[in-house]
Amino acid sequence: QNCQLSHYHLVGVMAFSRMHLGVAKRMYRPVRSRAARVLSSLVESTPPSDRSRTCLALEIAQNEKLTTKLVHPLWLRERDASPMMSQQPTGQRYFEPTDYLSSGLTKATLGADTLSVTFSDEHVATFHEPDRLAAEALDPTFSHNIPDQVYWGAMDMPEKKLYFDFTSPDFDDRALLSQVASYGAAVIKNTPPKEETLGKFVKRFGLARNTNWGFFFTVKSVGADYSMTDNEGVSVQDLAYSNKRLDLHVDNPYRDPYPQYQLLHCVKAAPEGQGGESIIADGFYAAEILRRDYPEYFNALARTKVRVQNKDDETEQIRFLPVLQTDPLTGDPNDPSTQKLVRIISSSRLDYSPSLEPAEAQRYYEARREWLKLIHSKEVALSWRLNDGDLLIVDNGRVMHGREEFDYNADTSRHLEGCYMDRDSLFSKLLCLGREEVTAGVKLVGVDVVEAPVKQKLTKRVLDSDAKVEFSSLAECSKEDMDLMGALYGESTSAEKLADRAIGLIKAQKGKHSELGAKVDLYEHAVQTATRAHRDGADDEMVACALLHDVGELMSPSNHGDVAASILRPYISKKMWWAMCNHEVFQGYYYYEHVGLDKDARDRFADGRDGGHNGPAPAGGWELCAEFCRKYDAPSFDPEYENMDIEEFRPALERVFGREAFWDDRTNAKKGAVVGEGVEEQVS
Repeated sequence: QNCQLSHYHLVGVMAFSRMHLGVAKRMYRPVRSRAARVLSSLVESTPPSDRSRTCLALEIAQNEKLTTKLVHPLWLRERDASPMMSQQPTGQRYFEPTDYLSSGLTKATLGADTLSVTFSDEHVATFHEPDRLAAEALDPTFSHNIPDQVYWGAMDMPEKKLYFDFTSPDFDDRALLSQVASYGAAVIKNTPPKEETLGKFVKRFGLARNTNWGFFFTVKSVGADYSMTDNEGVSVQDLAYSNKRLDLHVDNPYRDPYPQYQLLHCVKAAPEGQGGESIIADGFYAAEILRRDYPEYFNALARTKVRVQNKDDETEQIRFLPVLQTDPLTGDPNDPSTQKLVRIISSSRLDYSPSLEPAEAQRYYEARREWLKLIHSKEVALSWRLNDGDLLIVDNGRVMHGREEFDYNADTSRHLEGCYMDRDSLFSKLLCLGREEVTAGVKLVGVDVVEAPVKQKLTKRVLDSDAKVEFSSLAECSKEDMDLMGALYGESTSAEKLADRAIGLIKAQKGKHSELGAKVDLYEHAVQTATRAHRDGADDEMVACALLHDVGELMSPSNHGDVAASILRPYISKKMWWAMCNHEVFQGYYYYEHVGLDKDARDRFADGRDGGHNGPAPAGGWELCAEFCRKYDAPSFDPEYENMDIEEFRPALERVFGREAFWDDRTNAKKGAVVGEGVEEQVS
């Protein structure tokens, strides 16, 4: 009456990590039916005999899909929130989990609302939110339910998205903060137009950030003399205290860390017809346009570190940063246009370029001019009038703000109250408001204490990043040398890192240099091909191949299929490899006749004939290649097609690259190359 697994079932469980999912599913069958587990109000599990090598198998239902997830005993012990083991309610532990590295599991009991786990040292941990535990096992970031960023232009941000009515019974703090996290901007209308309103509003969500202007500051023109202090002795030595036009900019880029959100509350708007209109623009949206149309300008702004500086009689702050800050780990380290954008540092009234070589300086200033022209264009910039009681929130590392010049009058001058907040303050409130929904659709329905493989511990030498082999010629290497290099190569070629490199290769094809007369560049073509395959229900193997199929086109145009196929061969089937090798010939069916070639050249491979250097097609290979070109490759030159984001393909890439090398050909002589994995002997 328990969920104990036999040795043969356990082999199937372990196979999940390296084998094709379909094969693993056939090998893994619990003794009790899944339906019986769901219907049972109490499920108990007993362990295999070797308690030092046990883990807990969680059977999780999510959106009508059942998944088995294996978790380590210490993963469970880390989360023991009982008063004896951790401080309440913070959950800060009184113990170090690795002190119990040798302990395993002896029993697990799943009740209606609790999961009880007994460890081999007789400690019992009770989890009162088993579904939350299951959700975290499936996705370590499950509780960080911050919405994805949405880039927008002036036409993409209608009033219904930007505005929130503070007096409406439907006003919702979580909806507001979600908007700010996703779009980087929001306007709360109809708040009381009083100086104290901003402080009360900030207290609702967190804490204001202190600067040399104080926690809160007044933005009110002081006329021609904006080089003094206000009535409370706070400096007003800033162009913002004039009535001059302020071009689009981010605030305080010279601070470290910079204030991540800015709030501006309109106590008194400039009189109608006297100017003072507000302007905002999504810098990320503008930067993506620049990346697409002028990748060389994008790179110039991402590589050139300008001096951003603020100073008055008692303050001096200075940093050296690029206008477009990217993450070099997310693309080609030498090409910012392939990297993820993480921050805008655009503030044209207080930045200074370095002394560059004339040609390089010319390129930078051309890029700067194009950038300023772009962000102030009607396509990007959104302009409107802040009315009394309107409160603007902007992401200060992304959404730039500015204003038009206004007529100065000491009695009727425009009056704003402002402050800064940091991201952790706003996001903390957002996460608290969303706690009840993080486990939606996730249910822990079964548990099993099972045996799990334990990887061999790395030696001290392997863990030493400075460790070197003894040989200077490979002919002189030792087993210890190869153990070291194999381990280090294994770490460097993990599924995650291979997926990173694959995405970097695709991103390197972004830009006009790879359009070559087409309506889309090779990057868009690759992503579109993969999107069509994914939406058609294709498996991971096909999606990965669709994404990478043209990665070698600019290096070896007449043989580019072999480039992608060779990269992927250890992780894909022979049939899929053959299709990738020859897809350029099958693609010729749609255009060869226009360049004087035989559109039916693909028929040379039909019926098992050897039409090229990759040998005859495996069973079904011809049909697979023809289908790939017809359904995914040939139609993917459409600039109007709605592509998925390339990052959405990362899980599929990691699953493919996570396979055992040459899993379908265990006798392949290349199987042990570089990383040292063993080759099985051929059984005759």
